[in-house]
Amino acid sequence: MDLPLPSLCPCCIPGVAVPLITTALAILLTLRSTSLGKRSALVSFLLKLVACLALLSALLLSALGSSQALRNKFFSSLCLLLSKPGPLDVHRCPLVQRAAGKVLEIGPGPGTNFRCFAADPDAAAAIASYVGVEPNPEFEASLRRSAAEHDLPFPISTTWLTAELGIDAPPGSFDTVISTHVLCSVQDPGRVLENIREVLKPGGTFLFMEHVLAPPGSAARLLQRIAGPSFKILADGCQFRDLWGEIEGALGDEFEFGGVEQFDAPMPLPMFVPHVKGWARKR
Repeated sequence: MDLPLPSLCPCCIPGVAVPLITTALAILLTLRSTSLGKRSALVSFLLKLVACLALLSALLLSALGSSQALRNKFFSSLCLLLSKPGPLDVHRCPLVQRAAGKVLEIGPGPGTNFRCFAADPDAAAAIASYVGVEPNPEFEASLRRSAAEHDLPFPISTTWLTAELGIDAPPGSFDTVISTHVLCSVQDPGRVLENIREVLKPGGTFLFMEHVLAPPGSAARLLQRIAGPSFKILADGCQFRDLWGEIEGALGDEFEFGGVEQFDAPMPLPMFVPHVKGWARKR
Protein backbone atom coordinates (compact mmCIF):
# COMPACT_ATOMS: atom_id res chain seq x y z
CA MET A 1 0.00 0.00 0.00
CA ASP A 2 1.29 3.46 -0.93
CA LEU A 3 1.01 5.70 2.13
CA PRO A 4 0.48 9.44 1.64
CA LEU A 5 3.48 11.65 2.32
CA PRO A 6 3.13 13.92 5.38
CA SER A 7 2.31 17.56 4.81
CA LEU A 8 4.52 20.15 6.47
CA CYS A 9 2.00 22.92 5.92
CA PRO A 10 -1.25 21.88 4.21
CA CYS A 11 -1.95 25.43 3.00
CA CYS A 12 1.36 25.96 1.20
CA ILE A 13 3.75 22.98 1.13
CA PRO A 14 2.58 19.64 -0.32
CA GLY A 15 3.84 16.46 1.29
CA VAL A 16 6.00 15.56 -1.69
CA ALA A 17 8.10 18.69 -1.10
CA VAL A 18 9.00 17.69 2.47
CA PRO A 19 11.65 15.06 1.54
CA LEU A 20 13.22 17.53 -0.90
CA ILE A 21 13.50 20.23 1.76
CA THR A 22 14.79 17.71 4.30
CA THR A 23 17.41 16.42 1.87
CA ALA A 24 18.63 19.94 1.05
CA LEU A 25 18.88 20.89 4.72
CA ALA A 26 20.70 17.65 5.58
CA ILE A 27 23.26 18.28 2.83
CA LEU A 28 23.87 21.88 3.88
CA LEU A 29 24.17 20.94 7.57
CA THR A 30 26.57 18.14 6.74
CA LEU A 31 28.79 20.48 4.76
CA ARG A 32 28.70 23.03 7.56
CA SER A 33 29.41 20.63 10.43
CA THR A 34 32.06 18.42 8.79
CA SER A 35 35.23 18.85 6.77
CA LEU A 36 33.75 17.02 3.77
CA GLY A 37 33.40 20.16 1.69
CA LYS A 38 36.80 21.49 2.69
CA ARG A 39 38.60 18.36 1.49
CA SER A 40 37.21 18.60 -2.04
CA ALA A 41 35.94 21.73 -3.75
CA LEU A 42 34.27 19.57 -6.42
CA VAL A 43 32.38 17.48 -3.87
CA SER A 44 31.29 20.65 -2.08
CA PHE A 45 30.06 22.20 -5.34
CA LEU A 46 28.13 19.09 -6.40
CA LEU A 47 26.46 18.69 -3.01
CA LYS A 48 25.47 22.35 -2.94
CA LEU A 49 24.10 21.99 -6.47
CA VAL A 50 21.98 19.02 -5.39
CA ALA A 51 20.72 20.98 -2.38
CA CYS A 52 19.81 23.96 -4.56
CA LEU A 53 17.98 21.78 -7.09
CA ALA A 54 16.07 20.07 -4.29
CA LEU A 55 15.00 23.42 -2.81
CA LEU A 56 14.01 24.80 -6.23
CA SER A 57 11.97 21.66 -6.92
CA ALA A 58 10.25 21.99 -3.55
CA LEU A 59 9.48 25.65 -4.30
CA LEU A 60 8.01 24.77 -7.71
CA LEU A 61 5.87 21.95 -6.29
CA SER A 62 4.67 24.21 -3.45
CA ALA A 63 3.72 27.01 -5.84
CA LEU A 64 1.87 24.66 -8.19
CA GLY A 65 0.25 22.77 -5.33
CA SER A 66 -1.24 25.96 -3.92
CA SER A 67 -2.79 27.31 -7.15
CA GLN A 68 -5.02 25.60 -9.71
CA ALA A 69 -4.49 28.52 -12.09
CA LEU A 70 -0.71 28.03 -11.97
CA ARG A 71 -1.11 24.27 -12.48
CA ASN A 72 -3.28 24.94 -15.54
CA LYS A 73 -0.68 27.27 -17.06
CA PHE A 74 2.25 25.00 -16.26
CA PHE A 75 0.54 21.86 -17.57
CA SER A 76 -0.60 23.51 -20.80
CA SER A 77 2.98 24.65 -21.48
CA LEU A 78 4.31 21.17 -20.62
CA CYS A 79 1.82 19.53 -22.98
CA LEU A 80 2.78 21.82 -25.83
CA LEU A 81 6.40 20.72 -25.42
CA LEU A 82 5.55 17.01 -25.18
CA SER A 83 2.87 16.81 -27.87
CA LYS A 84 5.09 17.44 -30.87
CA PRO A 85 5.02 14.84 -33.68
CA GLY A 86 7.09 11.82 -32.75
CA PRO A 87 7.32 8.02 -32.70
CA LEU A 88 4.23 7.67 -30.50
CA ASP A 89 2.15 8.81 -33.48
CA VAL A 90 2.68 5.33 -34.96
CA HIS A 91 0.36 4.09 -32.20
CA ARG A 92 -1.81 7.19 -31.82
CA CYS A 93 -2.81 7.98 -35.39
CA PRO A 94 -4.07 4.59 -36.66
CA LEU A 95 -6.23 4.43 -33.53
CA VAL A 96 -7.88 7.86 -33.67
CA GLN A 97 -8.27 7.65 -37.46
CA ARG A 98 -10.99 5.06 -36.76
CA ALA A 99 -13.21 7.93 -35.55
CA ALA A 100 -16.32 8.59 -37.63
CA GLY A 101 -19.65 10.41 -37.47
CA LYS A 102 -20.27 12.67 -34.51
CA VAL A 103 -17.05 12.60 -32.48
CA LEU A 104 -16.44 13.54 -28.85
CA GLU A 105 -12.91 13.83 -27.47
CA ILE A 106 -12.32 13.82 -23.72
CA GLY A 107 -9.40 16.11 -22.87
CA PRO A 108 -8.19 17.23 -26.31
CA GLY A 109 -5.54 19.46 -24.70
CA PRO A 110 -3.68 21.43 -27.40
CA GLY A 111 -5.33 19.46 -30.23
CA THR A 112 -2.66 16.77 -30.52
CA ASN A 113 -4.95 14.35 -32.35
CA PHE A 114 -5.86 16.91 -35.03
CA ARG A 115 -2.68 16.12 -36.93
CA CYS A 116 -3.74 12.47 -37.14
CA PHE A 117 -7.05 13.48 -38.75
CA ALA A 118 -5.24 15.82 -41.14
CA ALA A 119 -2.75 13.10 -42.14
CA ASP A 120 -5.55 10.95 -43.59
CA PRO A 121 -8.08 12.92 -45.66
CA ASP A 122 -10.40 9.91 -45.87
CA ALA A 123 -10.45 9.62 -42.07
CA ALA A 124 -11.13 13.35 -41.70
CA ALA A 125 -13.95 13.15 -44.26
CA ALA A 126 -15.60 10.40 -42.20
CA ILE A 127 -16.07 12.81 -39.26
CA ALA A 128 -19.32 14.79 -39.36
CA SER A 129 -18.62 16.98 -36.31
CA TYR A 130 -16.22 17.19 -33.39
CA VAL A 131 -16.77 18.24 -29.77
CA GLY A 132 -13.97 18.51 -27.20
CA VAL A 133 -14.54 18.39 -23.43
CA GLU A 134 -11.54 20.05 -21.78
CA PRO A 135 -11.28 21.27 -18.15
CA ASN A 136 -8.18 23.45 -18.67
CA PRO A 137 -9.03 26.81 -20.33
CA GLU A 138 -5.30 27.49 -20.87
CA PHE A 139 -5.50 25.14 -23.85
CA GLU A 140 -8.01 27.32 -25.71
CA ALA A 141 -5.53 29.29 -27.80
CA SER A 142 -3.41 26.28 -28.77
CA LEU A 143 -6.48 24.18 -29.55
CA ARG A 144 -7.87 26.83 -31.88
CA ARG A 145 -4.45 27.33 -33.46
CA SER A 146 -4.07 23.60 -34.12
CA ALA A 147 -7.55 23.39 -35.67
CA ALA A 148 -6.78 26.32 -37.98
CA GLU A 149 -3.34 24.98 -38.88
CA HIS A 150 -4.69 21.60 -39.97
CA ASP A 151 -7.70 23.06 -41.79
CA LEU A 152 -9.98 20.18 -40.85
CA PRO A 153 -13.17 19.77 -42.92
CA PHE A 154 -15.59 19.30 -40.01
CA PRO A 155 -17.04 21.75 -37.45
CA ILE A 156 -15.19 21.91 -34.13
CA SER A 157 -16.55 23.07 -30.77
CA THR A 158 -15.20 22.85 -27.23
CA THR A 159 -16.84 22.73 -23.81
CA TRP A 160 -14.59 23.91 -20.97
CA LEU A 161 -15.57 21.58 -18.12
CA THR A 162 -14.46 18.33 -16.49
CA ALA A 163 -15.80 15.08 -17.89
CA GLU A 164 -16.83 13.92 -14.39
CA LEU A 165 -19.48 16.62 -14.26
CA GLY A 166 -21.27 15.11 -17.20
CA ILE A 167 -21.30 15.83 -20.91
CA ASP A 168 -23.80 18.39 -22.11
CA ALA A 169 -25.44 16.06 -24.62
CA PRO A 170 -28.43 13.72 -24.64
CA PRO A 171 -27.80 9.99 -24.19
CA GLY A 172 -26.71 8.25 -27.38
CA SER A 173 -25.50 11.47 -29.04
CA PHE A 174 -22.10 10.40 -30.37
CA ASP A 175 -20.76 7.77 -32.77
CA THR A 176 -17.20 7.94 -31.43
CA VAL A 177 -15.54 8.97 -28.17
CA ILE A 178 -11.76 9.43 -28.00
CA SER A 179 -9.56 9.38 -24.90
CA THR A 180 -5.77 9.57 -25.29
CA HIS A 181 -3.67 10.23 -22.18
CA VAL A 182 -6.67 11.56 -20.27
CA LEU A 183 -8.00 8.97 -17.79
CA CYS A 184 -4.74 9.16 -15.84
CA SER A 185 -5.51 12.70 -14.73
CA VAL A 186 -9.25 12.76 -14.05
CA GLN A 187 -10.37 12.52 -10.43
CA ASP A 188 -12.83 9.68 -11.02
CA PRO A 189 -12.13 7.46 -14.06
CA GLY A 190 -15.18 5.33 -13.31
CA ARG A 191 -17.48 8.33 -13.49
CA VAL A 192 -15.91 9.52 -16.76
CA LEU A 193 -16.30 6.05 -18.29
CA GLU A 194 -19.92 5.98 -17.16
CA ASN A 195 -20.52 9.29 -18.95
CA ILE A 196 -18.80 7.92 -22.06
CA ARG A 197 -21.03 4.85 -22.00
CA GLU A 198 -24.07 7.08 -21.69
CA VAL A 199 -23.36 9.42 -24.61
CA LEU A 200 -22.32 6.71 -27.10
CA LYS A 201 -24.93 5.40 -29.51
CA PRO A 202 -25.51 1.65 -29.77
CA GLY A 203 -22.83 0.56 -32.21
CA GLY A 204 -20.70 3.58 -31.26
CA THR A 205 -17.00 3.19 -30.52
CA PHE A 206 -14.75 4.28 -27.66
CA LEU A 207 -11.10 4.72 -28.75
CA PHE A 208 -8.51 4.78 -25.97
CA MET A 209 -4.75 4.99 -25.44
CA GLU A 210 -3.45 5.52 -21.92
CA HIS A 211 -0.29 5.01 -19.89
CA VAL A 212 -0.78 2.44 -17.14
CA LEU A 213 0.79 0.86 -14.08
CA ALA A 214 3.98 -1.05 -14.78
CA PRO A 215 4.13 -4.76 -13.78
CA PRO A 216 4.62 -5.36 -10.03
CA GLY A 217 8.27 -5.71 -9.05
CA SER A 218 9.57 -3.95 -12.16
CA ALA A 219 11.96 -0.99 -12.07
CA ALA A 220 9.35 1.11 -13.88
CA ARG A 221 6.80 0.35 -11.14
CA LEU A 222 9.30 1.52 -8.52
CA LEU A 223 9.92 4.72 -10.46
CA GLN A 224 6.15 5.27 -10.76
CA ARG A 225 5.80 4.98 -7.01
CA ILE A 226 8.68 7.40 -6.37
CA ALA A 227 7.73 9.96 -9.01
CA GLY A 228 3.95 9.64 -8.70
CA PRO A 229 3.34 12.32 -6.04
CA SER A 230 5.42 14.88 -7.95
CA PHE A 231 3.81 14.14 -11.31
CA LYS A 232 0.36 14.44 -9.77
CA ILE A 233 1.18 18.11 -9.15
CA LEU A 234 3.36 18.80 -12.21
CA ALA A 235 0.93 17.14 -14.63
CA ASP A 236 -2.25 18.51 -13.01
CA GLY A 237 -3.59 15.33 -11.43
CA CYS A 238 -1.80 12.69 -13.51
CA GLN A 239 -1.59 9.36 -11.66
CA PHE A 240 -0.30 5.88 -12.47
CA ARG A 241 -3.40 3.67 -12.57
CA ASP A 242 -4.57 0.27 -13.75
CA LEU A 243 -6.58 1.93 -16.49
CA TRP A 244 -7.13 -1.21 -18.55
CA GLY A 245 -8.76 -2.72 -15.48
CA GLU A 246 -10.84 0.45 -15.03
CA ILE A 247 -11.99 0.44 -18.67
CA GLU A 248 -12.75 -3.28 -18.78
CA GLY A 249 -14.57 -3.14 -15.44
CA ALA A 250 -16.70 -0.13 -16.38
CA LEU A 251 -17.61 -1.11 -19.95
CA GLY A 252 -17.10 -4.87 -20.17
CA ASP A 253 -20.73 -5.98 -19.81
CA GLU A 254 -22.06 -3.68 -22.52
CA PHE A 255 -19.13 -3.34 -24.93
CA GLU A 256 -17.23 -5.53 -27.35
CA PHE A 257 -13.47 -4.94 -27.18
CA GLY A 258 -11.04 -5.13 -30.08
CA GLY A 259 -7.48 -4.26 -30.96
CA VAL A 260 -6.51 -4.17 -27.28
CA GLU A 261 -2.74 -4.12 -26.92
CA GLN A 262 -0.56 -3.53 -23.89
CA PHE A 263 2.72 -2.19 -25.26
CA ASP A 264 5.90 -0.28 -24.44
CA ALA A 265 5.47 3.23 -25.79
CA PRO A 266 8.45 5.25 -27.09
CA MET A 267 8.38 7.67 -24.17
CA PRO A 268 11.41 9.57 -22.77
CA LEU A 269 10.69 8.68 -19.13
CA PRO A 270 10.56 4.96 -18.22
CA MET A 271 7.64 5.33 -15.82
CA PHE A 272 5.43 6.37 -18.77
CA VAL A 273 6.49 3.52 -21.09
CA PRO A 274 3.76 0.94 -20.15
CA HIS A 275 0.67 1.68 -22.26
CA VAL A 276 -2.62 0.18 -23.34
CA LYS A 277 -4.61 1.00 -26.46
CA GLY A 278 -7.67 -0.37 -28.19
CA TRP A 279 -11.31 0.18 -28.95
CA ALA A 280 -14.63 -0.78 -27.40
CA ARG A 281 -17.87 -0.92 -29.38
CA LYS A 282 -21.18 -0.43 -27.61
CA ARG A 283 -23.57 -3.32 -28.23
